[in-house]
Amino acid sequence: MFDLENLSNEAEEASNAASTLEDLTQVQTQFLGKKSKLVEAKKALGNLPAEDRANVGKEINEIKGQIEQLISGRKSALQESEWISKFNKERMDLTERLRQLIVVIFI
Repeated sequence: MFDLENLSNEAEEASNAASTLEDLTQVQTQFLGKKSKLVEAKKALGNLPAEDRANVGKEINEIKGQIEQLISGRKSALQESEWISKFNKERMDLTERLRQLIVVIFI
């Protein structure tokens, strides 16, 4: 049917490769969106024998949880990275102006 374990590995690779929050949103849509392989697998549950549905459904939900955790963790890391980058970019060294004034005063 579907290689769910491979899907989890693909999601991990894609989320780790995402370098921006926009990229990560695309990864989230690809693996958890309405047209994702997980949704297709859930729809295909109806075609399975009753004794297999519970196990496969449980596996699908576990994989979905893993992917959600991967994306959530990566999102936190990217948000922190962007915040630090923004902070460093906008940071002002208050002593720099003071040094210039001291040089002017003593010249």
